[in-house]
Amino acid sequence: MKIPKLSLLAFLFMGLSFMACDKDDEGLIIGDDEALIVTEQTGSVDAMLASIQAGIGANGLSVTATVDHSGAAASAGMSLRPTKLVLFNDATIASNLMTSDQRVGIELPFRILIWEDEAGLTQTGYYNGSTLNDRFGIKDRETYEADLNDLFAGLTNSGDPEEKEELFNAAAALITMDSDTSVDVTYQRIKDAIATRNFNIIAEVNHGQNAQNIGVDLRPTRLIIFGNPEGGTPLMQSNQRAGIDLPLKILVWEAEDGEVKISYFGAGTITDRYDIKDNDAVRDAINDALSAIAEEAMQG
Repeated sequence: MKIPKLSLLAFLFMGLSFMACDKDDEGLIIGDDEALIVTEQTGSVDAMLASIQAGIGANGLSVTATVDHSGAAASAGMSLRPTKLVLFNDATIASNLMTSDQRVGIELPFRILIWEDEAGLTQTGYYNGSTLNDRFGIKDRETYEADLNDLFAGLTNSGDPEEKEELFNAAAALITMDSDTSVDVTYQRIKDAIATRNFNIIAEVNHGQNAQNIGVDLRPTRLIIFGNPEGGTPLMQSNQRAGIDLPLKILVWEAEDGEVKISYFGAGTITDRYDIKDNDAVRDAINDALSAIAEEAMQG
């Protein structure tokens, strides 16, 4: 079943990190997530969503997409407490982070999750600039990190939240493959592969063009965001916080040596990160779909 562009849900995507004791073979720490900054809010999910959207506009920024996870679930005959995601861009901060490591583009646009918890309380959650830099080992962008942290805090009324150590090594977890052609052709192949499956494209972000528009030199870098509720809803039913890492994302980028790369996070990163143990079939189906899409894009 197809979902309207701005009320999608999704599968999943992203990263793992954790404050617990065990490590997998890549040295990624697995356990309860501690880096997500969560703030209890007054009012409804919709009221908080409107407040954040207004704040984004007041800062001279634009909303890339609003993802109605619970609405998408309902459209597929599934239940999920109110859960919505706002994706927004600050080209200056984003572009300058990517000049240190293009792969951070998989984490952009920036995201804030708003949800109603099991007690009926409205919560907001986000991963701040310090977390993003930690995930990719970026050490030379402190000014942009601080600006992003202030922006998040202002949008969510979270004040000066306690910094939480981020133990997720995104660079190690990211699955990256080589393409045999240009960024634009590879990207189109990915769009074509997505179109043949039961996914809806939620947003497309041309990071390279956005950087060029503000005079920042960044090699070609493009992101596609896509998903469907049948994959994402079961994961959020297990842990609503997983909604911040949905929908799925695939990054296409030109490396310093001119090679074109396809990068994405496997489904196990999200099930591990949010301690989801009861949806192995969904995890495996997502992995199969991501792998097939990437394989088709690699060689046409």
